[in-house]
Amino acid sequence: DLFAGKSKSGTTPAATTASTPAPAAEAANQEPAPVILPFHNFTASAAIGKFYLHEVEITNLLANLTLNGGQVTVKPLQLTLNGAPVSATADLNLGVPGWIYAVSLDAGGIPIAPLANSFVPDANGKYSGLIYVGAQVKGQGVTGTNLRQSLSGQVSLILTNASVQLVASHTKIFFIPINVQLIATLLNIPEIMQSPLTGAEVQVGLGSGQIDVQRAEVVSPAFLGNVHGVIPIADVLTNSPLNLPLEVSLTNSLATKLALDTTQSVNGYTPLPVFMTVLGTLGNPQPKKDVLVLATLTARAAGGLVGGTVGGEVGNVIKTGSGVLSGLGSLLGGHSTTSTNQSTTTNAPARSFNPFNLLR
Repeated sequence: DLFAGKSKSGTTPAATTASTPAPAAEAANQEPAPVILPFHNFTASAAIGKFYLHEVEITNLLANLTLNGGQVTVKPLQLTLNGAPVSATADLNLGVPGWIYAVSLDAGGIPIAPLANSFVPDANGKYSGLIYVGAQVKGQGVTGTNLRQSLSGQVSLILTNASVQLVASHTKIFFIPINVQLIATLLNIPEIMQSPLTGAEVQVGLGSGQIDVQRAEVVSPAFLGNVHGVIPIADVLTNSPLNLPLEVSLTNSLATKLALDTTQSVNGYTPLPVFMTVLGTLGNPQPKKDVLVLATLTARAAGGLVGGTVGGEVGNVIKTGSGVLSGLGSLLGGHSTTSTNQSTTTNAPARSFNPFNLLR
């Protein structure tokens, strides 16, 4: 708490001398230089019975570190985090440009409430559930050029038995690019925001020069949301282009508000046509609405195109002419139309990663 304290009020940061800025984008896309440590056949071990930080409790920590020049090995690294077993290994070769690495992580059933209550001040009592994490990643380098050739592995995350209260300012869970508030607004179904998330699942495959998002799903009693797709790795990793369709299913009681045929429901959820796609880049994802599909959904909710009154952006689309109405007619038959106005976004260098933001 002493180190996390806020700075004294009225304190003004010291002025810095102006200088010619370095080319940040180029510097951020360079591999780390080789590192040869002044240790040979050096081993350090640690065993800690218990330690605490607010509601976080770690027990039975065992770690073994071996250093030999540029070779660094961490094995084992194991502990119990609030009653859940966690184990990890790391095998690093720092003696080559970009470094060679092989890391693994296995965490089973970590309760998120103590982590959220300890590190996210405004989340006290709002998050509960268990997280299961598994990762096996191998590669060399951190730039897209080298990752395209060397990166391989699998990453998975499962959240179960959860109750995550959604608020307007924090409507994404972990790194899943699903903006729940935007979905609720576009469909005009506020119940989506009022229903807590009860689960999430992420499955990602790495290899063959791409990131394969096999599943990135959130679950609540009101809806299901899932994005998936393949992300080709660009030379600058954060510039890797996205084209991930968002699949949404509503619980049958909410689907009736959009006049959907609930006979096609699965496990009590009725799927909607794809009305949004996550575009942009890995460093700057941008949701792209399919206005025609949204117009169709709104028209259904209004009782049909004839005699129905639809306002806003969707209403303007309906009024644009017979061509659009023909398109809406095909949508009513089950065919979706995607927007053709897509652009590739080049983003600024990625900001530093704060793991606690995953819980915001």
